[in-house]
Amino acid sequence: MTQVEFENQLRDLRNQKAQVMNQFQLMQNEVKEEIAAKNRQIYELSQQVQKLKVQKAGITERRLKAEKDWGDRIQGFINQYQEQANRSWEAVSTYTIVKELRKRGWQGTIFNNDPDMAEEHKEGVIAAFNGAHHFESNDDGAGE
Repeated sequence: MTQVEFENQLRDLRNQKAQVMNQFQLMQNEVKEEIAAKNRQIYELSQQVQKLKVQKAGITERRLKAEKDWGDRIQGFINQYQEQANRSWEAVSTYTIVKELRKRGWQGTIFNNDPDMAEEHKEGVIAAFNGAHHFESNDDGAGE
């Protein structure tokens, strides 16, 4: 092999190597671009999550204020009118009676066989006795 043949073959080998390395470089660049795109998506999503967290905090703050305002309003009503309320047996709602029994530790099954009483009312009273919330539109407001 002459020096010229040696150098030609060496140049061909280096050209072949360069072609293979260029393919790897192209693949690396594609992956690098994909990583950059995903990082942009992650950044955009993290910005959206941050905005949602701020929104959630604002809603929580407003909810707590509303709970306090309503609690104060209800307590004010109780303080103002509780002593004036007629507490005779005829004036006390069934809901109030079952809630008081539950507060005093009564448990078990209750039922009412009165055919003239609406089923929805019976279900509401049973729910109140069992500690569930059932609101009925025509009661005296004690349906919690």
